[in-house]
Amino acid sequence: MRPDLQQKITKNYRAIKKDIDAKDLLDIFIEENVFDFKDKDEIEGWNPNTQENRNSCFIQKILQKGDNAYTVFIDALKEHGLQHLVDLLESTRVDLPNQGDAADPYAWLQEIPERIRLRRLTDRDMSRLAQGVGKDWELAAMELGLSKVEVDHCKMENPTPVMQMYSAMHKWRNRKPEEAHLTRWIEALKNCSSTTIDTDTMKKVAKQMCES
Repeated sequence: MRPDLQQKITKNYRAIKKDIDAKDLLDIFIEENVFDFKDKDEIEGWNPNTQENRNSCFIQKILQKGDNAYTVFIDALKEHGLQHLVDLLESTRVDLPNQGDAADPYAWLQEIPERIRLRRLTDRDMSRLAQGVGKDWELAAMELGLSKVEVDHCKMENPTPVMQMYSAMHKWRNRKPEEAHLTRWIEALKNCSSTTIDTDTMKKVAKQMCES
């Protein structure tokens, strides 16, 4: 999806998340081939299956799709009497960087030596990186390949979001040790627009990895 359309959604994230229920909008996304039935199962399969969890996953998936997802989203909102959200989205001003500006908050990754970017993350690395992930961390975990059941286990077995994210990263590294490196981690975060991420923490940890 184009950055300007993504911004319209992310700038109104709380209002959208509060006023929609993803389960009511899914059919049109299936009919328009924006989502498939796997997407539908993931959105509806949260435990607990709350409106907040469904909506968080739903918005995240929209942001990962093409420009047509925005058009279908607008149509779905109109169809379900949510014109106020349509008006809100369409009137939202976007602030796109000029050509040459540092548009990518992870551009610093290319400054990290390849041997560091592609080496397997240690327990210390993961502990530090996990501290930079906040709200909706579950979406980052699923982007790494964890199932909803595994995410639920991380939540049940650990008392804080940081420890839960750390546990999820351990599961990821144990399952896919060959891809458990900084580059793959950053790629996953880039696909999680609604997850709260402290990019300064990520940059700081990367520099610490170079020094260790």
